[in-house]
Amino acid sequence: MRGSLRRGAWLVAAVSAVAFSAAATLPARPDPKETPMANDNDLEILKQLTGEAYEARRNAFLQSSGDLARLAAPPVPGDWRAAMVRRVLTGWRDHGPLYRRVLADLEAVDVAAESRTVVGISGVWDRFALRAQKEYKSDILPLCWEILLKHADDWPMWKLVAFLRAAAAVPDAASVDPVLWFLERTADSQLQDVAGQTLLKLPRDAVALRVEQAEKRHRHVVEVLRDVLERHLE
Repeated sequence: MRGSLRRGAWLVAAVSAVAFSAAATLPARPDPKETPMANDNDLEILKQLTGEAYEARRNAFLQSSGDLARLAAPPVPGDWRAAMVRRVLTGWRDHGPLYRRVLADLEAVDVAAESRTVVGISGVWDRFALRAQKEYKSDILPLCWEILLKHADDWPMWKLVAFLRAAAAVPDAASVDPVLWFLERTADSQLQDVAGQTLLKLPRDAVALRVEQAEKRHRHVVEVLRDVLERHLE
């Protein structure tokens, strides 16, 4: 029993050390106020930014007619995140009033009051998913992708679940990559479960291909960590 606990603790420490080391070597995120909007790397910068820095850069981009015209240019082949940024920006260009209304409605939710109801906060998720299916339809998807890619670390769990549920309510193959990306990166086991449930609602062929690729990646990582653990404790 002690050996199992010691091995588990060592593995957690090793993974944490690797994550800290990787984070420490990452370049600093560009300040949206210091980088000129005329730069040809704007879309690449938007791909890398998250949270408030991303929103500031996105808003500046959307206010520039010259930048918006560049959305028609084809993305780099194979770079799904760059392509997703273009689709998100196009979504804001075409459906900005809807997105602002949706975000304002969620911001107005009284979470404490909802939690005291019979169904709890799940009532909010159910209503949001139903409106996505019946009213918003595919127009809402770019906003869902944006939230999963850009606010996974700074938004409360209940809001993230709302957008996962919305993506599930409007099944589209384009949702597979952002949902899977979110699943692989969130440390919250509940969010991982909801992301998995969302994938089950998306087009089967697209999900099967991406999940098989992800499973192979993680299988190899687990094998490497297990080998290191065994060798370390020899």
